Order: sequence, then C-alpha cells, then structure tokens
Amino acid sequence: MLRKFKMAQLSDAACFAKPPDNLVLTTGNPAHSWEKWKRRFQIYLQATGASSKPGEHKVGLLLNHIGDQGIDIYYNFTFLGDRPDTTAIVADEASRPRLPAEDCKDYDLVICKFDEQFTRRDPQLMLREKFWLHLHREPGQSFDSWVNTVRERAGECKFPANFMEQAIRDKITFECREDSAKLKLYDMGGNLTVEKAIQVLSLREATSHELKESKTSTIDAVYVPRHQAGRRQGFRPSTPRHDERPPPKKDMGGIGFSACKYCNTTHAWGKKNCPAANHKCEKCKIKGHFSAVCRKTRVGQIDVEPEGTPKFIGVVGQRKSNNMTTHMQNDDSGWHINLLAGDEELSWCIDTDLCTSVCDA
Repeated sequence: MLRKFKMAQLSDAACFAKPPDNLVLTTGNPAHSWEKWKRRFQIYLQATGASSKPGEHKVGLLLNHIGDQGIDIYYNFTFLGDRPDTTAIVADEASRPRLPAEDCKDYDLVICKFDEQFTRRDPQLMLREKFWLHLHREPGQSFDSWVNTVRERAGECKFPANFMEQAIRDKITFECREDSAKLKLYDMGGNLTVEKAIQVLSLREATSHELKESKTSTIDAVYVPRHQAGRRQGFRPSTPRHDERPPPKKDMGGIGFSACKYCNTTHAWGKKNCPAANHKCEKCKIKGHFSAVCRKTRVGQIDVEPEGTPKFIGVVGQRKSNNMTTHMQNDDSGWHINLLAGDEELSWCIDTDLCTSVCDA
C-alpha cells in the first residue's frame, strides 16, 4: 500500500513538473547552451523523481526532451567495445587489463560524451569580442531586460569567477547613454560594484520615465469655433453665406448691435431681417448687399461708339495760313514739329495719345 502511494505521488509530480525546452544550438555559444539545458534537465529529473531511475530510463527521457539537434548528435557518437587499457603500466602486454565495452544506455557516459562534444570547440574569444564590441542595448529595451542580457552573454564568455561581476559592471557602465549618470558612476571609482551600478542606473531611468509620462499625461483642451471646425492649415474657406454667419457682436457700449456689413444698418441677426437680402448691387450686380457697402473694385468701362460714326482724327501736312489750319494750330499746338523734308523745312503733325484706332480689324 505504501509503495502504491509513493508511486501515485511520483506520477502526480511528473504531471505538474515542467520539462525543459528543446536544445537550441543555432545562436550564441553551443557549450553554454548545453550547460544551461543540462541544468534544467537535472532539475526536471529531481522534480519528477526520475533521478533514481535506471540509466536506460534517464537516457530515454534525455532523448525525448533534447530535440532533433541533440538526437542527431547522440546517434553520431561512437561507443567503443571491449578494448585493452592503454593507460595501465604493465610488464608485458599479456597482463594488460581490458576496459569494458561502452554502453549507449549508460546515462553518465552519454552525459560525458555530450560534454566532450560541446567543449571540443569553445569559441570564447569570438564571444568575448561580441560582448565588448557588438553587444548594445536595443531601442525600447527595458533596463531590467538589458541587465539580464548582459549577464547571459557574460556567462557564455566564461569569464573567470573573480572577473565576472567586474565585466558585467563595466559593460553596463560603458553602455550608459546619459553623461550625467555615467559621470556619477565614474566618481565612485573602485568602490563601484555591479549592484550599485544597477541601482543608480535603474533609479535614474525610472525617474526619467515618470517625468516624461507626467509631461504628456495632461492634454490641454483647445476651443475651436463651430464655423472654423474642419479648417485645414493653409486653407482659406470661402465666405460663408448670409444665413450661416454668426450673430453680430455687440458694440463697445454694450447697447444694441453693430452695423451690418451688408446693409450698414442695425437689425436683428438673420438673413430675413436684413433689408439688403433681396437687393441687387448696382456696382457688382450681385444680390445680397447695397452698393454703398460693396467691396468689389469697379473696373473702368470702354465706351464703344456705333459702327459707321464719323470722327475727326487730325490733319498731317504743311501749315498754311488758312483759317482751319490756324485754328487747329492754336488748339493743338503740341501736335506739330518742324522737320526737314529734302531742302524744305515742314511742320509735321504727330499723334501722342490715340483714342481712336483707324486700323482695319
């Protein structure tokens, strides 16, 4: 009965224990990824009570959770058979001891082979170069997430134990973008620890974030008149109609209304109350206002005489002493100029400002 109760407890623990995710070797340091996955798998074995299970059972759990990449590596392992122990010092070869064959179901042996596989090529120099030169904080990344990223990348670099905290402290300090906060950390000198650096920078970032939110949290209301709603910047709307215009403002004395700009009189607001509502302006011929308040610029008119009306233009020729020429000279003395025509000086009539065209259209 007791054994059945323990088995029931183990089955319940196996149901609620979270298994580790598949081993991912495409990013970061494969050796570091394997170490992290191995720790999580050992925790899973303890949580499910499988640590005391036979090696074959634990190897089966390992292959079930490690993923496709780990399975491919496992089946590429070479398990040696029965062989002589070349490390033993013996008098003759006949007395040399022999090593037992390697069992592919031995859990400890499988773990050792995975360790040898990932420690065979450990790119520490390349990862440390990425840590110091190419690891930067992403835009919009929170400070806590940034600290966790630095810790994880520092673990992949496998810094010495006495240098790990200093490397994290220096990276966080060097990547600080605020000069005032960086100078504060520099002033601490050798007394600066990774905990103090995180505390100072976290407090500074939280204060800056709260200040920014307090500036943008309150939005002042802006009053927009109804007749200006929907107006775009740089757009000048057309003049509103008489019935859509706002009521006239009161005068400075506060008595009555100001004069209407369409009739120049005071009346109640509204098109129906304006005496110029149905009046046609004599200047611009537009209905709705008197000519006394018309804002249109009057364009000069050109009077056209009926076709065939005779008109005197003038006489071009020599001055004579007859009455007509003398009368014309007295009235239009500015029309004449003396010019030589051959050897004879003549008085010529010139046109300075024609008011009538004699050209055939």
